[in-house]
Amino acid sequence: MFLVYSARSTQGFIVGYSPLSHVQTPPNSTSVSIYKTEFRNIVNRELAKERYIGPFLFKTIEATLGPFQSSPLSLIPKSGKLGKFRLVQNLSFPIQTSPHFPNPSINNAIITNLLPCTWGKFSTISLLIARLPPGSQAATRDVAEVYCTIPLHESQ
Repeated sequence: MFLVYSARSTQGFIVGYSPLSHVQTPPNSTSVSIYKTEFRNIVNRELAKERYIGPFLFKTIEATLGPFQSSPLSLIPKSGKLGKFRLVQNLSFPIQTSPHFPNPSINNAIITNLLPCTWGKFSTISLLIARLPPGSQAATRDVAEVYCTIPLHESQ
């Protein structure tokens, strides 16, 4: 059975992924089986929020989409939150194509020159904050949770 991420608009992120000629559905990490109850709870929450639709049979997905690709899932414990898990989708799989996995990873298609990103050390960030004008406000965000709200464009 397959679940499909549900984008509610025709707008979204264009990855630049080429059309597929092969179906590619790698197995999930063993952590999905080990933490089966937690996995089901996460999936049920996503279904309730209408971020997933399904489940669908493999043949239904293939008949509707044509060749498609999924990325393996895993569960990792959330740091400092006993009994809480984060669902991780490995968009870098496969690291290298092979006869068994001929499609490149989703991340491989991203044109990184169009999406510059920089990271700062604690010393750099603390200096930046110290130089902000009085009355400035700051917030933190869980970057992993943000990506739940960025749908791909329907063409992708």
